[in-house]
Amino acid sequence: MLRRTSLTVSGLIFAFALAITGTAGAATNLGATFAPGSCPSSTTFIQTVSPGNAYTVPFNGVITRWSYQSAAPQANSVKLKVGRVPPGTDLSTFASITIVGESASQSPGPDALNTYPTRIPVQAGDLIGEYLTGAATDCSRIIGPFILHYDFTDVSPGSSDMFTPDTNKQLDIAAVLEPDADHDGFGDETQDQCPNNASTQGPCPRTGQRTAALKKCKRKHSARARRKCRQKASLLPL
Repeated sequence: MLRRTSLTVSGLIFAFALAITGTAGAATNLGATFAPGSCPSSTTFIQTVSPGNAYTVPFNGVITRWSYQSAAPQANSVKLKVGRVPPGTDLSTFASITIVGESASQSPGPDALNTYPTRIPVQAGDLIGEYLTGAATDCSRIIGPFILHYDFTDVSPGSSDMFTPDTNKQLDIAAVLEPDADHDGFGDETQDQCPNNASTQGPCPRTGQRTAALKKCKRKHSARARRKCRQKASLLPL
């Protein structure tokens, strides 16, 4: 079992709401950040049970940024992990978890809320967690009815392992999930300027609607009709 460290409630810092009902139409916050207590180093942690499924991905999309509240002294490095468990898994005991994504490793500043950009495509039901290294690896607090699972290795994306449960433990990790309407692996709100066209993440290609409408205006019989037609056409996309 993990070493448990007592924490006071004062000084807690939450970067994101604990429970937000997610819909595939707007960015959704996952997890929470707060002043954490000590955890084993070089360990992968996944928050498998949380009230309101606060650490569970509610819809297919892309994680575009994540946050971690460091202590002082701080961990040497930390990265966001995303895990996936088979449907129907008993999360009160040992569980097979597949790591399906991770962020780049970051070196957090001491005693501060650290936020980083990332791009991790995820599916509904995936779970967020973290991996830390260093002498001071603060990552969680004691509170029920949370359950996390841990593995004393840096489980890489695409790999599965048996994780050990630890009850009444909440991870200090948060993330922002964005929809991905065109399924191109880029978040629609901050990473994709053309969310309905998977061929580009820049501005949407011109459609030619205005040019086509202006050609039709030329066939109008009166000058007044042509003028009104051109006014309407000017509102269409190029």
